[in-house]
Amino acid sequence: GAKAWLEGFGHRSGRGVPVSVAEALAVESGWERAVETVLGDYLEAVCVSDLDELGEELGRLEINRLDFIESGPASTVAGGAGTLAARVRGPAAAVAMLAAVRTCDTLAQALGQRRRLAPGESLVTRTGEWVGREWLRLRRGGDPHAGVLERAQRLKILGQDRATAESALQTGEAAL
Repeated sequence: GAKAWLEGFGHRSGRGVPVSVAEALAVESGWERAVETVLGDYLEAVCVSDLDELGEELGRLEINRLDFIESGPASTVAGGAGTLAARVRGPAAAVAMLAAVRTCDTLAQALGQRRRLAPGESLVTRTGEWVGREWLRLRRGGDPHAGVLERAQRLKILGQDRATAESALQTGEAAL
């Protein structure tokens, strides 16, 4: 499946197993749901340094669906203050998707500001209501992406805590 292919690809490329966009992003606390709403399926996309390197490798892939995104350098994209991109750090291609998405605190504010949006712009609230000039997207209940960024952040923190604890353990053992 996909996991075996990714492990093999990571080994053959010498870069290790690729991570998902969700694992590669750092999101300002409280804005995770908004990012999940806007990026949707792209959260599960596999980060690769260059799409061109996939070439012949894709012939070995025996599943019907897997998304890829170029990781590029971790960055924030110049979307300006007040955009969702300004609240995220991660692969440039993923952050760029957030540059035209403005943020606001409530759905009432988003609806009140929607007529002032420039073409291509939209608004998203902390809770993930996404509003364009003529459209509104709500995702409640069974959203498969709900909480994926918070879980990824929690795993990063747990990994750091584990490394700190192991280091303290080694220091203690050496002292004994």
